[in-house]
Amino acid sequence: MTETRRDPLEHVKIPPLIGEKITLSNWHTFLDWKHVIGLGLTPLLAFYGLLTTEIQTKTLIWAIVYYFATGLGITA
Repeated sequence: MTETRRDPLEHVKIPPLIGEKITLSNWHTFLDWKHVIGLGLTPLLAFYGLLTTEIQTKTLIWAIVYYFATGLGITA
């Protein structure tokens, strides 16, 4: 006696997350601007600081140590 194979769940069509299509004229309305500003402004400020600040040995060592410390915070 064998049973016929059945799908464990029925396939339900999932509605789209966005009701309208994204085009060149409306793409900016779909952005979360607080994240765009936060994630975009940080590297711009760092680049500005890189161009306007003289590097010192202590600062370079701190930057390298901090780079690895933040990596540990993400992966550990």
